[in-house]
Amino acid sequence: MVAPCTSNISRSQEPTQYLIEGGEIGTAGIRVPSVVRCEALLTIPKSMVIRTLGRLSGTAMTTVDGCLRNALAL
Repeated sequence: MVAPCTSNISRSQEPTQYLIEGGEIGTAGIRVPSVVRCEALLTIPKSMVIRTLGRLSGTAMTTVDGCLRNALAL
């Protein structure tokens, strides 16, 4: 499963979205502030994952986990 990212940050305050900004932009492998859309999960074959663009910190991933819980009503 993957959570899509978008540079449309207008809904970044929603509890199902995680905003990537500031110093995280470079380590995440993106060029502009973006959001992880945890409410729009997709299932794709592993063969479609070509490469890793970047990574989020452990702290950021903990927050993303919370966004996933909100999206899945867990």
